[in-house]
Amino acid sequence: MGKLSLYLVLGFSILYMIMGSNSSKMTTRTVENMVDYNAKTKAHNIAVSATNLACNEIFLNSSWDDGYSNIDFESGDFDVDIQVLDPWRNIRKLTTVGNYGGISKTIEVIFQPSSFAKFAYLSINDPTNLYWSNKDTIWGPFHSQGNINAYRHPVFQGKATTNGTVKYYQSEALDAPMFYGGFESGVSLTFPASGLDNIQSLANDDGHVFSGKDTVYVTFVGDSIKYRFKYSDPETTELASSFAPNGIIYAENSILRLKGVVKGQYTVACNGTAPKGNIYLDDNIVYNSDPRINPDSKDMLGIVSKNNVLITNNVANQSSIDIHASIYCEKGGFGAGWPSFTKPNGNINLLGGIQNYSRVQIGVIQGSEIWGFNRRYRYDDRLMIASPPGYPGTGQLEIVSWFE
Repeated sequence: MGKLSLYLVLGFSILYMIMGSNSSKMTTRTVENMVDYNAKTKAHNIAVSATNLACNEIFLNSSWDDGYSNIDFESGDFDVDIQVLDPWRNIRKLTTVGNYGGISKTIEVIFQPSSFAKFAYLSINDPTNLYWSNKDTIWGPFHSQGNINAYRHPVFQGKATTNGTVKYYQSEALDAPMFYGGFESGVSLTFPASGLDNIQSLANDDGHVFSGKDTVYVTFVGDSIKYRFKYSDPETTELASSFAPNGIIYAENSILRLKGVVKGQYTVACNGTAPKGNIYLDDNIVYNSDPRINPDSKDMLGIVSKNNVLITNNVANQSSIDIHASIYCEKGGFGAGWPSFTKPNGNINLLGGIQNYSRVQIGVIQGSEIWGFNRRYRYDDRLMIASPPGYPGTGQLEIVSWFE
């Protein structure tokens, strides 16, 4: 009995020693884990704060590249470095390292220039006599720097913003727009005065430049491009990929006339003093592969004019027109290129977006009818993250990726 008691005492003593040792180790490990977790959290918070500080500097000045070196912050420190990954396209990487208690956390952010192509519709000047009507439906981001003039409940599927207000043809009850994506007033945006400069440089570098021609006719035919300088001239056909390797086609001091089926990624631009610097759409201009049917489509077109982009008053466009493109008009606008409307002309079926300085008339309210065109503007969602080559930018950088 005595030996048994001795064994029990020894057994329990050894058991308690083991448990005490484990408890001590667990306590120590818990403290270490807590200290390590706290250090990692603090290092991460320092890195996030430093990244936000740097992003603010870039927002205020898109060319800022000073970075930060060994800046004390919250009992730790941080470093910020900015690399230019692509000087030509101004793609930049911001790398932030936050340090605390021997722990480091890194955040990488990629910036690229913000493109006007991200707008489904943008206008700076909205004449008081031009209205959005009940026949109009606009998908995607919309902005008017002036007022939104409404007739009989136009429909805005994406978010709509304005620096002005909503004006009704008769009354709010009869004319109030349908804002299904939200509405915000007091939003101000600016339009550049030299958005075509970069396109011209790109065209001179590895694109195609037409110069010394009053008028240039360009027709996209899948893999090929046809062009001529008078309507009566025979067309010259060239392989599109060798005609403009970087996708930029530029007409200097010319009128440009456009139509066809686009395969690949291109921007067609026209400069000059009016009436030159105008682009006319002589017929449908559409993608070889419609991204609404084929989500993997890589076809993309930018139409960029110093002045106006106008629908030609011809037989082909009397009943409707299909346009697949993002359209930018620096001094003028997108609209119909004839002086009066005598009947309904069907729809402008647009897949893409429009950014113009001033709205141009596409029709008139005639009694209970719209004479001219109705708008069927469908935003190409790909333009939120991509844009046609060399497309004019807002002058700001935007975040395209954030990695922690």
